[in-house]
Parts: sequence; structure tokens; C-alpha cells
Amino acid sequence: MNFKLGKNTQIPLYILILGMLVYTLIILTSTDIFETRDIFFGTTAKLMIDGNDISFNEYSITDNRQGSIIEGIVLIPFFLLFGDHGILLKFVNLPILLLFFILVYYFMNTNFGYKSAVISLLLFIFAPVTFLRWSLVVNTHVFHSTIYLLAIFIIFQKLIFNREIPHFMLFGFISGLFITLNYVSLIGVMSCFFVLIIKRRRLFNLKNLSLFLILFLLGISPLIHFELTSHRITRYVNRWFIEDTSFEVSNYFISALIKVKKILFENFLNSFQFGYFSEFNYIYYILSIIALIYLLKNNLSKFKVASTLILTSFVLHILFFILSNFPLFYSGPLDQIHDINYFMPLILFSLLSIAVLISRMKNKLFILFIFIFISMGVTNIVSLVSFEKIDYDQFYAPYCYQDYGINLRYRFEVFFPDTSGRYVPEKICNKLNKEIKDDCIRGTNVEIIPIIGINRCNYD
Repeated sequence: MNFKLGKNTQIPLYILILGMLVYTLIILTSTDIFETRDIFFGTTAKLMIDGNDISFNEYSITDNRQGSIIEGIVLIPFFLLFGDHGILLKFVNLPILLLFFILVYYFMNTNFGYKSAVISLLLFIFAPVTFLRWSLVVNTHVFHSTIYLLAIFIIFQKLIFNREIPHFMLFGFISGLFITLNYVSLIGVMSCFFVLIIKRRRLFNLKNLSLFLILFLLGISPLIHFELTSHRITRYVNRWFIEDTSFEVSNYFISALIKVKKILFENFLNSFQFGYFSEFNYIYYILSIIALIYLLKNNLSKFKVASTLILTSFVLHILFFILSNFPLFYSGPLDQIHDINYFMPLILFSLLSIAVLISRMKNKLFILFIFIFISMGVTNIVSLVSFEKIDYDQFYAPYCYQDYGINLRYRFEVFFPDTSGRYVPEKICNKLNKEIKDDCIRGTNVEIIPIIGINRCNYD
């Protein structure tokens, strides 16, 4: 007999409130969620509030996505309402988290049932340290990619898969826009087309593809403009996918096998970081593998579009790591600061799969696993909480124009060492308002450092 979880609409609401309280507690009591590069988003917000005469592209703090500007825009009302306080850099992620929870609940409830939806919310609240920490780091664009992926899956089902007359033009525009905001969205779009090819092949024709491409190009046009005016995307792609002095065609197959081993049996295992008990990694890891196999087995016997999207995206992410030159492939735990966040989409797919698996368990087993996961989650939350008084000004400077100058120099001189790019940073600084221009120029004269964004500013 299955454990009955009645369809009480208040239960998800209570869980959402609990989730917001848990993450607020972590924000107010933890220094582990501090990331130096968060300051860039506060600086972006201040530059917009001050009304500086710079272009949209010049607000961008990264070379691999335009969605980084959105975090700065979201911060603007927080700064206007509450003043320039660094702690607000963390609170801005709360509405983003709320959107994530709503998308998770809707996706799971629509495709796997109410019980799976409620369990998935609990798993993301009482989550591994990886998720708890990186979902509150503003700079973690890979967490934000999980939101785009879920949104693409939902929109695909609404506009294409579940309709007699699919809206390929609208889906094309949304796909292009999401890829502009976050490149990882491309994997979600590819997964959607894979579903069409294997299940609704009649829709995969020249007419529908043409309709898709028409507005896809419109949606991705900001990204095209960004590339034509800066060429930084080409440099980024070349850096991570083409340049590799150790690459040899004859050894490629062996190299790929080594990467697969390290990704699946080392990095993926270590990505489920836990506070006090590292042994919990294995519980999540083993259950993730079992849950993904369970989805695959069920999908082979009875096709389910949501399961196929999850499984296909999981595989495509693995392929992405294999084909790229990202420095993730070594033994031992991932670097807590800069490497582990790239596994956030895999953690998303794993926890969703685990939620489905637990929801199908019998009564006593169901209760046991819910208890185990909540208990592990509580230990993770406690491991992040600090009961010492935190000097927020020390950890959370709200903005820094000098770091903006450093970032400009890094973006243009590193990616354009032999061109006029080395003169661009100071030209951009000269466009800024007089009172902040000198700080920016001072940053362009600082030597390049390995980790940009280290706080050297403290604005009261």
C-alpha cells in the first residue's frame, strides 16, 4: 500500500514558506555563501542607477552570457528601497529561488504527480551543501541555468508537444532569448528537439524548422550583436573548446574515456558536498544512479516526455564536459569555490529523479527515505549556519568601481592581447560620471590577478 499524500494545496505553500525561511537563515548567519565576484552585480546596479553613458554590452561582467546583466537589474529596486548595503547582494537571490521552487513544483506536478512535486520541494530545501550554497551566490550563473532549463521544458510541452497546432515561432523566440541570457539553455533546446525526433517526427519538418528559426534569430539577436561588436564569445569558445595543446586525435578516444570515468565516478560523486558527514555523498550518488536508471527503464516501456528531457539533458551535460577543456577532471574533491557549480544542472536532474523514485516507494520505505533526506539536509543547513556575529561590511561590499575597472582590463586585454582591446577599458571608464571615473581608471592600472573581484572597496 502506498503512502497517501492528499492533494492539499496548502502543503506546497507551507513548504515554500519553510524554504524561504531556511534560505533567509543561511543568508543572515553564514559566511560560506560569500563570493567575491558578487560585487560585480552590485556595481552593475549602481552604474545603472547613476545613469552612466555606457552601452548595454559594457554593463556585462562576463564573456559567456548576457544574463549577467539581469542580476544587476534585479538589484536596482533593492538598492533604491533599502540603500546600498552589501547584504542585499544575497537577498536578491530569494525571489530567484522562489521562482525556481515554483517551476520545480509545476514541472513535477504536471508530469509525475503531486506526490513527486512535494517531495522534490523538500529535497531542494533540505539539499546538499552544493545546492544550498551556490543557489545563494549571485555570481553562480550555472544555478540560474537550472531555472532556464526548467522553463524551457515547461514551455516546450505547452507550446509544442501537447498542442495539435504547435507554436514554433514563439518557442523559437523564447529559445533564442534564453540562450542569449544563458548558454546552458542550448542543452535544454537540444533535448526538446531530440524528443520531437523520436516521438513526434512529423513535426520535425522544413516548414516548422523555418518558423522556429525566424524568431529564434530575433531572440538571439542581442547575442549576435554582442559577438559582432566584441568577438569575445569567439574567444570564449576557442578557449574552452578548441585550444588544447595536449590534444591528439590518436589519443582522443582514450582521453574521452578517462574524462567519463573522472566525471561520473569522481567529480559527480564529490559534487554532493555535505557539511559534517562526507559519507552522505554516497547516499545521494547511489540513489541518483538508481533513480536515473529507474526513469530510463520506465521510459523504455512507456514513453514520458519529461523523463526523456531529464535523461537527455543529463547525457548532454556529460558530453559537454567531455568535449570541453574545463579544468574539472582531476582526482579528489572539486574546488569549493570555482568548479563545483558547473554540476548544478546534474544535481537538478538527480534530485528530480530521486523525488520520482521515492514517490513510487511503499509506505514504510517512503517514510524512511523522507526522514533520511530531511535529516541529512538539516545537518547541511547547520553546517552552514554560524552563531558568531558577522561583520557584513567586511564580507559584503555593495559595489566597487575599481573592481569594475579591473574586470574591464581582464575582459579586453586577456582576450585581445595583440589588438586595440588594450585601450578599450580606459575609454569606457572615461564615459562614466566624473566622481567615479578615477576609481574605474585606477582599476584598469592594477595588475591582472588570478581571481578577479577581490574586495578592495568599502563604500558606506
